[in-house]
Amino acid sequence: MANYENVGFLDHKIWKIPVSGIDNQKIIDELQTDRDLWIPNKRYEDPKYRKPGIQLDGQCLMGDETRSMFNICYNKVKETYEQIEGKKVSSGYQRSWFYIAVPELPATDWHQHLRFHLDYIDTYTDYTWVYYVSIPDNCSGDEGKLFFRDTEDHTILHSFFPEYGYVYVFDAALEHLPALAPKSTNERITGAGNIILNFKD
Repeated sequence: MANYENVGFLDHKIWKIPVSGIDNQKIIDELQTDRDLWIPNKRYEDPKYRKPGIQLDGQCLMGDETRSMFNICYNKVKETYEQIEGKKVSSGYQRSWFYIAVPELPATDWHQHLRFHLDYIDTYTDYTWVYYVSIPDNCSGDEGKLFFRDTEDHTILHSFFPEYGYVYVFDAALEHLPALAPKSTNERITGAGNIILNFKD
């Protein structure tokens, strides 16, 4: 029996997959140690560089709960697509990161994750996943939502407010935008990954 739900739009599949065994507070504590070391007192990037939030490369962060979260989410995505495709994965690859958006963040932007890694310009991502470690509160209207837009017609938008305990997965070429949450008392903290899956014939 499938243990996932499509929360997408048109022909764009966005899979909502339940995950367990992740301690969000432990991840937040580990991240604070990482932030104090690598980016002390930094709240956000310069928006002119089109990187308005803080991004931390997941490959170099070795906290126990952090590593566990990235592994759990990868395996959930792999298992889900094995069910969808009816095939076993023979090999897989993941590039992971954290994205942190503080309430006073001045800007956000549409983007996609088709390029798997900047060091490998001819390697493209199959799927992108996102897991919410911390969700904005005190939101109204569209604040704090995760937005998507159609690939062909950018006037067609789709959005939802994220929930704890799920990993959301979608095609890497699908453009998305995390809406600002200026009244929140929480930071928006997400773990995310670009995934390439090779299936057995």
